Amino acid sequence: MKKLKFLSLLVLGMCLSIQVFARKNVVLKGSWNRVEKSINPEIPIQIWLEDSNKDITVQFFENLGPVNITIVTSDGNIMYDTVLGTTEMSTFSITLDDAFIDTEYRIIVSNVKSVVNGLFSINYKYIE
Repeated sequence: MKKLKFLSLLVLGMCLSIQVFARKNVVLKGSWNRVEKSINPEIPIQIWLEDSNKDITVQFFENLGPVNITIVTSDGNIMYDTVLGTTEMSTFSITLDDAFIDTEYRIIVSNVKSVVNGLFSINYKYIE
């Protein structure tokens, strides 16, 4: 009985530790220049396409000052463009409206010193 109880608690603990939502990571390419003595090759930005395909979450791990966020189609049409003031560990959400159709997009994050970009695609047919 004790083994069954322990096993049940173990399974319950594993279930509680699993994420209940899904996000797709947008892989960024490029480099982000910093004003510091040592070079850190990591990009201080993380971007996720939420499982609903209706939101993009952008998280900044450092204060990067004002950054420009642009989303363009594969033809180069600008679908979204804004300037944000960032702080350390700030998070922003971008809602993708009905103009975003099932296709591939490029998100570009830049400031006066650096540019990074990543590709993501929207696929509404898998959403209920």
